[in-house]
Amino acid sequence: MNLALRILHKYKVLVRAGKFDDLIKATAKKFTSELHTVTDRCKIFEQSVGVLLKFALQHVEALQIMDVPELLTHIREVLKDATDSNKAETTGADEKMQETLVIHYLASLSAKMEDMDEDAVMENLEKENIIPALITQLTKHYNWYKIETLCAASKFFSNCMASEAFGADKEKYITSKEQQQGLISLKGYFIAELVSTYGLKKKDVQALLDQLDKYEHVHGPAKITPLKPKATAALPAAATTKTEEQKEG
Repeated sequence: MNLALRILHKYKVLVRAGKFDDLIKATAKKFTSELHTVTDRCKIFEQSVGVLLKFALQHVEALQIMDVPELLTHIREVLKDATDSNKAETTGADEKMQETLVIHYLASLSAKMEDMDEDAVMENLEKENIIPALITQLTKHYNWYKIETLCAASKFFSNCMASEAFGADKEKYITSKEQQQGLISLKGYFIAELVSTYGLKKKDVQALLDQLDKYEHVHGPAKITPLKPKATAALPAAATTKTEEQKEG
């Protein structure tokens, strides 16, 4: 699993290096292939390794042997690139590409912290500035993502806030009032609606909701913005049922 992570990390570093298109052309020429064929194979590689990691990281045994510092470095780099990117929504939100999958990696990691070294995981999250990076990315591009990914992001925030390390020193992880206000914005963009309309259970994000209440008391309440149709394209079964019942009412 660590080998798969390192290969994927190096691949994404290469993609961001600025010479990737030239390498694609050189490869196509060397092997007498069409450009789109080489490009498609690279995309399939990223998707295949990325999905493999997604499902592996749902198991604590995989997380316990994972190189967590490298995983979080990779995630930070992907989030920063996505935040700075002008990619079309359909590219950024491809559910099998890293821009989406890293959010699921974080949700899995945070859900299993009690079975790992929680303090070490939180220390690495702080070192890589992951919580602020995800707040910034979602504030800018939350409408890239489907309900499943927005739920994963919400659970990640909540799992971190439920940890003893966060409770002991919140300012280490959310370091400015701008980040607090960004989290309040995310409540307005999707967190509140995920709970009220789309089947996200309050108990799964209670620590997040409690912390948001404290931030809203200081900075003012969230402004609710209805989720866009793209973001509601893939609803959980329970959420779909609830939505249908509301329509019938």
